[in-house]
Amino acid sequence: MRKILTAGIAALGILTATSAATRANMWTGPLGPTSIKAGGWFIGAGFVGGVSSQPDWRAPFVGRPDNAEFAPFQDSFTNNLGVYGPGATLGYVFSNGTLPSWIGQNARLLFSFGYWHGDKKNNRAAGPADDPQINGAAQNGLIGIAANLGNPSIISRSYENSFHSFEFALRLAGDHPVGGAVVTTSAGLFGGYGRNTYDYTAINRDTGVIDQFFALQQKLNSWRFGGDVGASITWFLLGRDLRLTFGGRAGAYLIRSSLNGEDCYFAGNTNACPAGLALGTFIPGAQFRTTSRDTASNVGFRGTLTGALTYTFGIVTMSVTGFFAYETSVAGVINPSISLTTLLPVNTNVGAPRIGFTNGYSAGGVFMVKIALN
Repeated sequence: MRKILTAGIAALGILTATSAATRANMWTGPLGPTSIKAGGWFIGAGFVGGVSSQPDWRAPFVGRPDNAEFAPFQDSFTNNLGVYGPGATLGYVFSNGTLPSWIGQNARLLFSFGYWHGDKKNNRAAGPADDPQINGAAQNGLIGIAANLGNPSIISRSYENSFHSFEFALRLAGDHPVGGAVVTTSAGLFGGYGRNTYDYTAINRDTGVIDQFFALQQKLNSWRFGGDVGASITWFLLGRDLRLTFGGRAGAYLIRSSLNGEDCYFAGNTNACPAGLALGTFIPGAQFRTTSRDTASNVGFRGTLTGALTYTFGIVTMSVTGFFAYETSVAGVINPSISLTTLLPVNTNVGAPRIGFTNGYSAGGVFMVKIALN
C-alpha cells in the first residue's frame, strides 16, 4: 500500500486564529471618580492577565479515503490563548469650571497604553488513521503532490501561534454625583496594532527516515482606529477611601489587515528548508517555495464590561479590575476549501488564502497603582 503526500499552506476554508490582541484598552480601569486634586497630574502602571478567544486553526493537510477502510483526518488546533502584559496611564485633572459643566466635575484627560502577548504550541507525532491519501495547496493556490511513500509512514507535526500587540487610548471623563453614588461618563479615541504569526511544520518519516519536509509561516498584521463612550457607577465604602465601581464602554472602529505567507516543501532527508531553494520554485513531487499576500478592511463594534475595587491612601491609589470585552470584527485567515472525497490532480488551482473577519472576546484582570504627582 502506498501513500501520496501533498503539502501546502492553504487547505480548509475556515477562519483561523484571529489577530485578537488589539482588544479594549484596560489601563484606565472603569473610570470611576478620581481622588486626584484639581489641577494635578497622575501616573499609573500595572499588569494584565487573561484569556483571548481565537477560532481553531486547521493545518494544510487533508486526508481523503481511498476506500471504506481508509479514514480522513484534519489537523485542528484550538487557540484560546493565555495573554499577559504591562500597561501605563498618564492623566491630568482640570480645575472645575475650566471645561463645560456637562462634562462633569473633576474633568480629566487620560492617555493610556497597553501591551499584550500570548503563545500557543502543539506537537503531534501520530500519522493518519490508515494510509489516507493527502491533499494540500501551496500559497499560490497550486496543488503540489510529492513522492509516493511506502509503509509505514508517520507525519510529525508542530504548530505555534504567537501574537504581540499594543493599544493606546485618549479619553476625557467627568463625575456626576447621584445621591450617595457617583456616575462617571467618558468619551475617547483608541487605536492599536496586533500581529499573529502562525508556524506549522510537517515531517514525514518512512520506516524512521525523513523523506519529506514541509513548513509554512503566515503573518497577519492588523491596525485599527476608533472611538467609544462609557459610563460607570461608584459606591463609597469606608468613608471615601474604598470604592466599588461597575461600568462599561461601547464603540466602533476601522480595522485594516494584511496577510503575508510563505511555504517550503522538499522531498528528501532534511528537517529544514534548503537554503538554496529560491522563492517561486514549484516542482510538483519534488520541491516548492511559494508566497502569498492579501489585504482587507472592515468596520467593527465592541463593548466592554468592567468591575473594580479601588483603595486610596495618601497620594497612592491601588485598583483591581476585572473585564470582559467583545468585538464583532477580528481579522483571521480563510484558507481555500478542498473536498475530502476528491483527489485533485497536480497543478489544480484552488485559490490563495485570504483575510476574513469574525467576532471574538477577551477576559481577565488588571492590577494597577496610580500616584499623584502634585
